[in-house]
Amino acid sequence: MKRHIKLTTDARKQLAKDFGVSDSYIYDAIYYRRNGEFAKQLRAAAIGLGGRYVDPEFVPDCRTEYLEGQIRQTFSTGVILTIDRATGKAVITAGDKVVRKVDEPIRMSDWNILARDAQQLAIQRVINA
Repeated sequence: MKRHIKLTTDARKQLAKDFGVSDSYIYDAIYYRRNGEFAKQLRAAAIGLGGRYVDPEFVPDCRTEYLEGQIRQTFSTGVILTIDRATGKAVITAGDKVVRKVDEPIRMSDWNILARDAQQLAIQRVINA
């Protein structure tokens, strides 16, 4: 799997309609097979429609612990991603605040996205400190 923007079918159809291009053009743009300014605009719009950037080569900068019933990834500035091993549900916290909660079982690609989001949050908290 290569880097791409994970997008729902409905969002892809909306992009194709909004930009007046085929679904295959959208596919090429979100899988970075097209890299011109127009493709960059499509990717930005895809993110705006709820798309999530996936990079399988991404390695989070965190401490990972396999605890009884949980996987916990601790990032800088108190950001923690916790995955319940029994249910597959996940939560990202920053300090004592829940930032994001996923109430359905996650897949490996979802874990990658959540780890990236947690790391970005940790970086943003450093910048804003």
